[in-house]
Amino acid sequence: TTLKEWLNMLLHDRWRVARSPRSYNSQIGVPLSLWEIDEGSQLAIVEAGISRHGEMQALQAMIRPEIGVITCTDNEHDDGFDSMQQKCDDKCALFGAECKTIVYCADQHNVADAIGRCGLASRGFAWSTDARSGAALIVESTEVSADHRTVEYRTASHHGTITIPFAGEVEFSNAMH
Repeated sequence: TTLKEWLNMLLHDRWRVARSPRSYNSQIGVPLSLWEIDEGSQLAIVEAGISRHGEMQALQAMIRPEIGVITCTDNEHDDGFDSMQQKCDDKCALFGAECKTIVYCADQHNVADAIGRCGLASRGFAWSTDARSGAALIVESTEVSADHRTVEYRTASHHGTITIPFAGEVEFSNAMH
């Protein structure tokens, strides 16, 4: 939800963005979110969440994303899955043929492995804190203070520094996504 709101803040000055209200990311919430899209919408940011095995297929049929993002896979709703592997594989089911790019953290090994198992690696855009990972974006260093984090990163064609106005790990991960 936080990342969805940050993306909206970054994009709404340039495009007319429709987005999921609050945390409308369930089997009921996604259809309600899609009603926010109208003929004036240029982009849609739709949050999708699952709590049981097999739920993502219905959400994929509704959303059909062109760009996907897998954020932190925590232990929330684990009881609806046989394993973390099954949960990550189910999350990957959101990314059908329409999805051209999938952003994820290569350091989240369950997610990275699922991206590979599901045949999505060629569409992946990974970031990592490990220079040996082969990710497209490498976080070279971070400097944490009480209220912000400075991140030095590189891609194949760019080297830069950003300052995130938060110091926490979750906010850092969301910002890198």
